[in-house]
Amino acid sequence: DDRISISINDTFTAGNAYSAVNEAQCSLKEDGVVSYANLGTVTIVSKTATRISGTFSFTTISGKTITEGAFDVEY
Repeated sequence: DDRISISINDTFTAGNAYSAVNEAQCSLKEDGVVSYANLGTVTIVSKTATRISGTFSFTTISGKTITEGAFDVEY
């Protein structure tokens, strides 16, 4: 079960970019092995009281590169 995980702080605001390493937490899980980002960005495009959307790109410690990622999540 491969997956990308993006964890962000609830204080992030729309229109801002955040480090995928120091501010947001990004990771890639492949074949049961998790590799965390060591470079990259998470950008919040829109944020309301019930929904957040944005984009992301990052490179993992294992050297995998994720580009043109996007999310749109209701919470």
